[in-house]
Amino acid sequence: MEDYPWRRKPPSEITEPKLLLAEGNDAYWFCRKACGVFGLTGFQVIDFGGKKELGTKLKTLKEISGFEQNAEVVVVISDADTLASGESDSVQNALKKAKFTAPKKPFEVAEGNPRTAFILFPGLDESGKLIQSGTLEDLCLATIENKTLLECVDSYLSCCKKAGSRIRRLHKHKLHAYLSGRDKFVGMDIAEASRANAWNWNHPRMKPFKDLLTSL
Repeated sequence: MEDYPWRRKPPSEITEPKLLLAEGNDAYWFCRKACGVFGLTGFQVIDFGGKKELGTKLKTLKEISGFEQNAEVVVVISDADTLASGESDSVQNALKKAKFTAPKKPFEVAEGNPRTAFILFPGLDESGKLIQSGTLEDLCLATIENKTLLECVDSYLSCCKKAGSRIRRLHKHKLHAYLSGRDKFVGMDIAEASRANAWNWNHPRMKPFKDLLTSL
């Protein structure tokens, strides 16, 4: 596997038919690991950076050597953050401005040349409905089966709040507190933890993500 840089340069060549454009370093390594665990081939994962960079990355994607010859499907993978509908609009607009077809909703494939799709983490709930807010961290936390340890994490964060600590990004605080409570994962970020199999890749909450990639 390639080195673990914090910031990767754009690929110099498109070599695979299925392109996953992931939001940031954590999502990049999460997707890389997921493809391996799910036994998927033909995927090339690209870190598009932050949300504001997506439009530019989509426009320049077509200029990369090998895109026209090899690209069959482009999938954008991003966080829903505070409002999934707003992020859906943002991704759809970025795709349209870059002259790609835009799916009507997340986890749907739009026909075109190439085909397109987009995924918003944390994804779909057990009933198949889009979760309206959250991040990749929330998806990873949902797969953790040691609920007792998660209760300890909640108690710890509650204590931190009472002590005057400002918990601004609960999903990140909670995830890193959980990892710190596991000796084999302590000190890891979400990218490293993904590579170390900290999550249950067979959890039902992973299924919509897995099913879409498998269908491509």
